[in-house]
Amino acid sequence: MLGRWRSRLERFVEQRTNNRQLQFDIDFYRLSVLALLHQGVDAPTIEQRLLSMRPQAHYQLAYRYYLSETQRLLSRVHADTAGAGVANVYPAAVAALQSPTAAPLAGDAVMARQQRRDVASSKRAAAHETRRHAHPDGFALVIQRSSIVHDEAGYGVFVDGTARAGQLLALYAGRVVAPPELSAQIVERNDYMVSFYSGWIIDGREWFRRGANFDERLASVIDAGMAPPTSLAPTLPYRNPLGVGSLVNHAPPNVQPNVAFCELEIDPKELAPEVAMLLPNDVAPPSSLTSRFVWHEADGGKRRTMALVALREVRDGELFLNYRLNPALAVPDWYWQPDVDAAARRWTRPTVF
Repeated sequence: MLGRWRSRLERFVEQRTNNRQLQFDIDFYRLSVLALLHQGVDAPTIEQRLLSMRPQAHYQLAYRYYLSETQRLLSRVHADTAGAGVANVYPAAVAALQSPTAAPLAGDAVMARQQRRDVASSKRAAAHETRRHAHPDGFALVIQRSSIVHDEAGYGVFVDGTARAGQLLALYAGRVVAPPELSAQIVERNDYMVSFYSGWIIDGREWFRRGANFDERLASVIDAGMAPPTSLAPTLPYRNPLGVGSLVNHAPPNVQPNVAFCELEIDPKELAPEVAMLLPNDVAPPSSLTSRFVWHEADGGKRRTMALVALREVRDGELFLNYRLNPALAVPDWYWQPDVDAAARRWTRPTVF
């Protein structure tokens, strides 16, 4: 089904020589197939319906469906947790393994050096805790040591139970950064960064640390005999049990991913208040006029997240993504490219898009 449509689309787009746009369209065609499969539509009907639609309609179909799924699932999380979210979403060792994005203050230098000595020498050695979070659709997401045998694998995310093809499994937590705000500090040795086609990125590296700091501060207030705050609103993005997508590993060699990214760039008016509070993403504030007016205000302050969607049924197994790193740049030794052609198209400099 996908191959036939891709051939047709390649002929249509070839005149514009815009491979990046082509890959965008292929991605959302696949997501529209998954959205219809998840709704129980049979394959022949899906093919007939989608082949009669233009690429923009595929995007709208997938975007609308997975936005509605995000709304549904987070509304359930809000109801199930009485609006307080879930404490200890991430294992403590995850926060300890993240490199700070700025040098410590002078007074903290000695303590910071000692903390770095205390951190295990590999992510895999440090991955010893387990967190289990119920998914509203009847299975569980389990954070535990990855099945990948590599020092950099660390934690992974597993499904306990059965998730269907097209299921929205998790959201990719992290700070959303506009292109003008990107710096060497953010990019360097960062395995927790994903990119939108629009140029925005999600930096998940410091998210775990910030969530742990919120929990520590709350615990210290309670331990000191003071009343806890009446509202947990500032901590809610870190208490979303679905916000574990940034812990999903890249597929190991010769294993195809079972999860795909779905970009959601959302008009704030489309989000219910309880969903907006739980969305596990915030935005790096603009630091220049270009960043403010060209990137932040031009799109009306969209809320951005990445949904992780099951490519096929997952039963009692680990989730794997294709990180789709830029093939023109150096990549870690654990990385392999599951789809060479898609990566080449994805990172082509756009001419029209």
